[in-house]
Amino acid sequence: ATTFHEFIERHVLKYADYQKLPVHFTGSVAFHNREIIEAVLENRNLKKRVFLKTPMEGLIQYHSK
Repeated sequence: ATTFHEFIERHVLKYADYQKLPVHFTGSVAFHNREIIEAVLENRNLKKRVFLKTPMEGLIQYHSK
């Protein structure tokens, strides 16, 4: 979980208003570790949004609308 904490610190917390925005994840690593990542997000009071196993899932959803 330490690695996910570091990821959030480096790539999410650097943005202004980061607590107001949802955090999305795409890829098999995030998808298969989503429970751990959700715990890290909850610990930081961040809003989780979507965990997609592949980028194709998001593309299909987007173009289906």
